[in-house]
Amino acid sequence: MPEDALLKAIEEDASVQAARIIDEAEDAARQTSFAVEREVSDFKDARLRSLAVELEKKRASVVNSARTFARGLSLKVREGLIEKVFEETLKRLEGLPVEKREALVARLYEELKNDWARRSVERPVILVNPSDAGAIKDGWGEVKGDSSVSLGVIFVSTDKKIVFDNTIESRLKRAQRALLPRIDAMLFE
Repeated sequence: MPEDALLKAIEEDASVQAARIIDEAEDAARQTSFAVEREVSDFKDARLRSLAVELEKKRASVVNSARTFARGLSLKVREGLIEKVFEETLKRLEGLPVEKREALVARLYEELKNDWARRSVERPVILVNPSDAGAIKDGWGEVKGDSSVSLGVIFVSTDKKIVFDNTIESRLKRAQRALLPRIDAMLFE
């Protein structure tokens, strides 16, 4: 029987060692599992932060593009409305009663005549809208009716190299740059 006791002692020792090995293996598995879970969680968090940064950059880019596009459209609309103000101004001036219109053309003619006389001895060809030709009565230059001249006069040298334009349309275009901020403020602020 001493052999049985020895075998029993060996079995008990093996059983204790097996339980200890199993406990150590389970503990190592738990630690490994915990380490892997922590590593996966850290990777997931890092990836989410990276994706959040990328998404924020893309969102900012899209928002900035949309704002730029919207501002461009707004600017086009504003420019269109301001252009309409100038067109309406010209249309209203062209619609003046005949006596006021002729007085305006006569004044524009005198301004241009004085400017021309200071610069040239040659008398110009005077282009004027046929409906406004009655405003020019002094016979100083050759008056020609030209329906493309809107409201005012254009002086042209006989060789057509010198052209002086004193129409309301040309004056509005020259004044437009200075008037834009004021009109913009009146319309949009």
